[in-house]
Amino acid sequence: MCLRPFAGELDQIERHFDQEILSLREQEKPLKAKTSLITEEGKKLRDELQDKKKELDALGKKEQELASAQASLKGVLNALKDGEKRSGEIKKRLDEIGPVEFNPAALAEKESVQKKKLELATNISDWWNGPIENRSLCRTSTKPG
Repeated sequence: MCLRPFAGELDQIERHFDQEILSLREQEKPLKAKTSLITEEGKKLRDELQDKKKELDALGKKEQELASAQASLKGVLNALKDGEKRSGEIKKRLDEIGPVEFNPAALAEKESVQKKKLELATNISDWWNGPIENRSLCRTSTKPG
C-alpha cells in the first residue's frame, strides 16, 4: 500500500516523525544508561567470578597441602608405633638379660691394656714395613747342640 500525502500534509507528517524521533531518542537515553549499568555489573560479576576461581584454586592447593601433611603425619605416627613396639621389645630383652653392673676402674684398666697392645702392634707394623736395614735387629740364634 502506498500512502501519498495530500497537499500540505507533508510538513505535518515530517513534524510527526521528527517528534517520534525525539521521543525515541529520549527513551534511548535511559536505556543506554541501563545498558551501561548492566554492562558494568556484568564486568563486576566476571571479576568476582575470576576472584572466586582464584580462591577456589588456592583452596584446592591448600587441600592438597593438607592431604600431604596428613599423609606425612600418618607416616610419622606409624613410625612412632613401630618405634614404641621396638622399644618394648628392647626393654623386654634387657629385662631378660638382667641388671648390669659397671666398674669404671676395671674399664680403665682394660682400656690401658688395649692401648699398650695397640702401641706394640703399631711398633711391630712400623718395624715390619720399614726399611730392610732395620730388620737386622732381629736375631736368629741357634743353640749349640
